[in-house]
Amino acid sequence: MKKFLILLIIFIFLSHTLVAKDLFISTEPINAAVYVGDDMVGRSPLRIGTLQENSAVSLRILKSGYEEIEMEVELDDKRTQLLYVTLYTPNVDIILSQRDKDVYVNEVNAGKSPLVLKNLPNGTYSFESDQERITISNAEYARMKKTTKWEIASSAFLWGAALGGGIYLKNNDNEKSGDLLLLSSAIFGGILGYNLLKLWKINLNEKRDRAEMNAIEISEISIEADRDMFTNAMEYMGKEYWDDALGKFKLLVSLYPDSQYVPLSLYQTGFIYYRNGEFQKASTQFQSFVYDYPIIEFYTFAVHDLIDSELRLGNVSEALSKYESLRPVYIDDPSGTLYIRYYDLLVELYEESGRGSTQILLDLEGELDYFLETYSDTYFYPDVLLLKGRLLYEYLNRDQGLALLQSLKEEFSKRQEILDQVDEILNAR
Repeated sequence: MKKFLILLIIFIFLSHTLVAKDLFISTEPINAAVYVGDDMVGRSPLRIGTLQENSAVSLRILKSGYEEIEMEVELDDKRTQLLYVTLYTPNVDIILSQRDKDVYVNEVNAGKSPLVLKNLPNGTYSFESDQERITISNAEYARMKKTTKWEIASSAFLWGAALGGGIYLKNNDNEKSGDLLLLSSAIFGGILGYNLLKLWKINLNEKRDRAEMNAIEISEISIEADRDMFTNAMEYMGKEYWDDALGKFKLLVSLYPDSQYVPLSLYQTGFIYYRNGEFQKASTQFQSFVYDYPIIEFYTFAVHDLIDSELRLGNVSEALSKYESLRPVYIDDPSGTLYIRYYDLLVELYEESGRGSTQILLDLEGELDYFLETYSDTYFYPDVLLLKGRLLYEYLNRDQGLALLQSLKEEFSKRQEILDQVDEILNAR
């Protein structure tokens, strides 16, 4: 009995002290490899479970092109702990797309734009541009130049003061004033020595900075025709080289602002941001597209992704405002795929907005009816009819929805996936 009580006490103690924890890790940018010790546990964003409270986790976070991060995470007494990590590149690349301007980097002529500057040390830069030149200055370099001028000026003053004191001592025999000047000269001389040491250190830093600047790769941009640039960007998208495609699309918009390919480049840029989870950037791009270039073939896709981006950001009121200003959506997709996407989006918008606008669901019903009237002979007709039945059954008119769903089971009894979905809807409530 005594042994049993001891084991029970130990069990209770362990159950209260060794509580399993969840650690959520998110990175900017996403898709970074996360290691616990030497073991890769997944790619961000991810959840690491079954950790123990009051313990430390050794993490390594790696992503190609970014500096590796190592850290120790102390787990607190919360059941779920969040960790957000920003990754930084060791160097940056800058594309200067303006034409026929002299480019200066830290007062050194780099050539005429358009240029690509690669391997610039990561840091803060200032950009100045006028009719003839573009000036790029590294903040640290500018600070050192300013400090150097000040130190030279102050050192010259101190040198003159010390030298003047020495000359005065040589030409005068006044003992008291001589002692004072001797002391002053010693002080000025000491400060001068300190300033000279600082100048030496600044000089070393300037040499290091110049060495880093000498590592910059400067190359002229090979200006492709806008059509070739767009074609290459689309090829990159086909291969899922998202960063390369993004760079091409953005460069095209910058170099050829009047090109016929600008609207689609804006849309594809927004799409890449959207699929990468960068919803704020995606929203900005889609807004430019739908308000400035409402190309009908892509308009409904862009409106969907714009509203969804705002929802993903938690901006429900903004998502609702975007929907109200851009409706009706005019969905027209014979495959029915876009109707399914809009169904999920508008139902979520209705739920998230507190079910305050039934008009959202009535609009959705109108879009579904348009498909059912226009594409009644397509293979996807029952899929969209199923959406109509679900919308009625769950939100608008339960009896009508039930009748429609039951008729679906009878009419399409040979399509098992339709039968399964109908049963799922009916059994959900």
